[in-house]
Formats: sequence, structure tokens, C-alpha cells
Amino acid sequence: MGEDDVVSSRGEGGYVMSSEEKKRRGQRNLAIAAMIVIFVVLIFTVTILRLGGSVS
Repeated sequence: MGEDDVVSSRGEGGYVMSSEEKKRRGQRNLAIAAMIVIFVVLIFTVTILRLGGSVS
């Protein structure tokens, strides 16, 4: 494989995201991360509440 075999994101047929698209991607990633954290905290809380006094 030579250098010509590598597809560049800035070369022919490649796609370069605009700054607005990068901003939206970042916001979407943060929203997904926040939802995952909230879900994990919710599952943890429900688990602790259901265990209640059984832990000791």
C-alpha cells in the first residue's frame, strides 16, 4: 500500500466539516454524555434504594 491508497478527509471526494457542524457535533456529544451519566446515576440510586436495609 502506498501513500496514494490512503483516503484523506481533505482530498478528492473527502468531506470537511464546517465550524457550525463541528459545534453541533460537540453539543450532541455532550448531550449524549449527559444522558448516559444521568442514566447511570438513576440505576445506581434505584439499586441502592431497593437494597435498603439488606446491605448490612
